Amino acid sequence: MLQLIAHWFTYTLLRLEPGSKLAEVLSFFIYDSLKIILLLFAMISVIAFLRSFIPQQKVKSWITQKKGWGNFFASLFGAVTPFCSCSSIPIFISFLGAGVPLGASLSFLITSP
Repeated sequence: MLQLIAHWFTYTLLRLEPGSKLAEVLSFFIYDSLKIILLLFAMISVIAFLRSFIPQQKVKSWITQKKGWGNFFASLFGAVTPFCSCSSIPIFISFLGAGVPLGASLSFLITSP
């Protein structure tokens, strides 16, 4: 679908010649830009939804309830965090605000992509 939109914009709207380097570059740029914008929108929406329904104290107790396992659980949570700092940094800051130990918070931050 996104590829069709990129091709429509490049070849129909701008009337660039199919097969030219400029048309291929522009089509690829439009396709990737649309894909990244949609992914960012989706992931930021999911993270905002989760942050509004999961209390910080619950996350803190879940990570700190068993000694020695906090870093493991934080690392595991960081490994499944979708992508980039747009989701990792706000969660890391929330961990610190909730009083999650710095070691567990850093374990999350280091293992998140």
